[in-house]
Amino acid sequence: MRLSDEELELIQSYVESVRTRAAAMGFSMTLSSDANAFVDFLHAQEATHGVSSIHDPSKCHITPDNFAWFRVDRFGVGVACHAIRMIETDDFIEEVRTHRVFGDIEVPWDFEDVGLYPEAYDLRFAGRIGIGGGLWIHPNSRGRNLSAVFSKLLRIIGIRRFRLDHYVSFVLNTGKRQQWSLQSNGQARIPPLLNGYYPPYGANKDILLTHCTREEMLTQIRQELASAEAAISASHTEGDRPAMAERA
Repeated sequence: MRLSDEELELIQSYVESVRTRAAAMGFSMTLSSDANAFVDFLHAQEATHGVSSIHDPSKCHITPDNFAWFRVDRFGVGVACHAIRMIETDDFIEEVRTHRVFGDIEVPWDFEDVGLYPEAYDLRFAGRIGIGGGLWIHPNSRGRNLSAVFSKLLRIIGIRRFRLDHYVSFVLNTGKRQQWSLQSNGQARIPPLLNGYYPPYGANKDILLTHCTREEMLTQIRQELASAEAAISASHTEGDRPAMAERA
């Protein structure tokens, strides 16, 4: 679906807002479509979960037409990164069931059941799907809610770059992850996805699927920008009020 002029302006306003806030904290941001550079960067960091096969160009057909990532530096040192890969499909859940979303270069002989939850069979969405992953924040920069800010930023960039219809990510099924996905990260829903073989880990895992549509993502940043503008307007109004005369 074509983006409107208003939506493109909205996206750019949000990107500028985040970059301005990041710069005020001493962060610089670099955006790229080089998947090999992403892999090298993440492998060089400490305290990461490694590179998922979903975003690994040695496991999936990844090109500048379907991949983007950004790195964040502070004082010349890499402190954060995040990646997104886009796939086009008529049935995203079928991509999960057949393992294609986790690796589509090699053709395996064997197959292990991912163990979809019963309700996951009813999930129906198709089109241009952005899959987020590789979100990493240096331990010294954690505790500032940066992961939520950077995740929202990459989703919005994905809409403009790939004309996304949906955004998803795979997260472990824990109470902490559920709370973060809904409250901090702004995902619209996190249905249970699978409880079986999870190809990126090569082991059984209990996995949730975070999901939001294009319109939900745009509505979210529209509201955030409106709230920020209202706060600035209120502060200016407060500053313009005449000082109250001191009582005698």
